[in-house]
Amino acid sequence: MRLMLPKSCFVLLIVLSIAAGIAGLLIGPVQVSPAVLLDMLTSNEPQSRDQMIIQAIRLPRMLLSFLIGTVLASCGAVLQGLFRNSLADPSLIGVSAVRQLGQVLSLCSERFFFRLPYWDCPRFPRVTKRRWLL
Repeated sequence: MRLMLPKSCFVLLIVLSIAAGIAGLLIGPVQVSPAVLLDMLTSNEPQSRDQMIIQAIRLPRMLLSFLIGTVLASCGAVLQGLFRNSLADPSLIGVSAVRQLGQVLSLCSERFFFRLPYWDCPRFPRVTKRRWLL
């Protein structure tokens, strides 16, 4: 079995990432055709409903997900390089335990420190049920 060269593997991953990004822009509860996406990129005419969905919701979400993935991958590579261990994970230095402690403290202290008026929130019953189920 022949292995892929690193350069060809890198190109394949970039092509797959671009395809996933385009699919993320087009697929959703409201189906958008590729022609609308191309029209949005090439013209300066008034926006249709589909163009507004892409620009206001899907494009920022897609770009942010790529950015977060890049940051997480970089942090993992730095962690593995720092400890010179290719199997290093966040639990090696206690990051997972601190994350859980932070979640518990934020859930318990939110009510006392921030004094949020829960009755102003229209989703109050649904929000509190989710918090107690966590």
